[in-house]
Amino acid sequence: MKKHTIDPSVNLLDVKPQRTAQWVQEDDEIVVILIPKFNNPFLVRWLLPYLKSQNFRLSLDRYGSALWNACDGITTVADIIETMKRRFPDEAGSIPERVIGFTRHLFRENFIRLDV
Repeated sequence: MKKHTIDPSVNLLDVKPQRTAQWVQEDDEIVVILIPKFNNPFLVRWLLPYLKSQNFRLSLDRYGSALWNACDGITTVADIIETMKRRFPDEAGSIPERVIGFTRHLFRENFIRLDV
């Protein structure tokens, strides 16, 4: 999978992240991102039927899950930061760096797209 980079001229606080990967909600707080094991059509056709699971499962912690659920394509990163500060007041000081860093990581891995 090709990794994306963010254009340095874009203010990350103004973008609206939108989920592009498949995912499931494990319980009230935890999100699991489903990552396909193969993208090659040949491998998908001939190997996947013999595998127990078609996807790798990436479990997010409660902070990552809260951010993931906020990536709706409508809410800006700045708004997500404010929501996270209210939801996790004990961690309010580190929330901006964590949200921006994790948003960059999700974008690089093609799990979200960033709409301006």
